[in-house]
Amino acid sequence: LKLKDFVNQDPAAQGLLSPRMRIGIEAADQRQSLLIGAAHSEGLVYAKLEDSPEVFTVSSALPDRLVQAQEALRERRFNSFDKAKLGEIHIAMGSQSATLQKLETGEWQVLRQSGESGVETWKADSAIVIRLIDSLHAVKAQRFVSDAPSEADLQSYGFADPQRIVTL
Repeated sequence: LKLKDFVNQDPAAQGLLSPRMRIGIEAADQRQSLLIGAAHSEGLVYAKLEDSPEVFTVSSALPDRLVQAQEALRERRFNSFDKAKLGEIHIAMGSQSATLQKLETGEWQVLRQSGESGVETWKADSAIVIRLIDSLHAVKAQRFVSDAPSEADLQSYGFADPQRIVTL
């Protein structure tokens, strides 16, 4: 972040009495705060060090990136599991469900609860199961809609009646 130009002091008009951002910079023996105020012109904002009277302009690029940091720096992958240790995948859709279970041989089988005959099993296609596991492992958020959704939000997003519930 480089200073572009010094300007006359007018902290109220420059947005520095209640800055839109405060950037704290700390070293082992020193701490400074850079106050970011209102826009000066295209691509520039007013700024000043907290304990200094001089007002100057800086590029708005860094402050703009920092505003987006909460979203940009978030972990987007939320399926963090060890694929090698995965032993069971349960998939439910309404009242129907199926379970994929890894056998000691490394093969996978499909288990399905049947009302009359108990549990039915079939050999699973390993290639399809591996693609499913890889897909589940790679799932990531494209964007974050809400950090604290209400019950009404969850319902409007479709979580009252989810299409599938996958348990690993």
